[in-house]
Amino acid sequence: MESLVKDLSSKKSKTLIFYVVYIVLISVLLFIGLSGNIHADTANSQQNSSQQYQNQNNTTLVQQTKQQVNHNQQSNNDWFRDGLNNNDYSARSWVSWHESGHRWNILSYGHRCIGYFQLDPNYLGYKHGHVNLDHKHQVKVADAYAKSRYGSWVNAKKFWQAHRWY
Repeated sequence: MESLVKDLSSKKSKTLIFYVVYIVLISVLLFIGLSGNIHADTANSQQNSSQQYQNQNNTTLVQQTKQQVNHNQQSNNDWFRDGLNNNDYSARSWVSWHESGHRWNILSYGHRCIGYFQLDPNYLGYKHGHVNLDHKHQVKVADAYAKSRYGSWVNAKKFWQAHRWY
């Protein structure tokens, strides 16, 4: 009986050793295969990053992008400039800042005046049952107000500085 137990245990241990070696061998082969792919992916990724960095630092591309951004900013602000000379534009911008912080929908002075230039809603008129707060419309109405009352935005600014309102 003892020899049978020894014989079985030696068969079990040989089988166990075989499976352990087999699992270790498969694991090593899988690791080598996967790590080879990982290294290849890393090399490709580093090459792509290097190419992107070179493209970002391409001065022609950078200059073209900056020119496009500057053009977009100028065209986006043209509606506020609306053909004014530099002095009137500067004065209008100054009044807008001091009246509303350049906020188009700010309500103040006892909830009576609204917009960039803190105009009475009756000046702005109504559109679809609400005060017309369209940005360009506010500027157009404020221009007419400043020109009719003060002659120019420069004079409106001077009046504001003397009286804290215009």
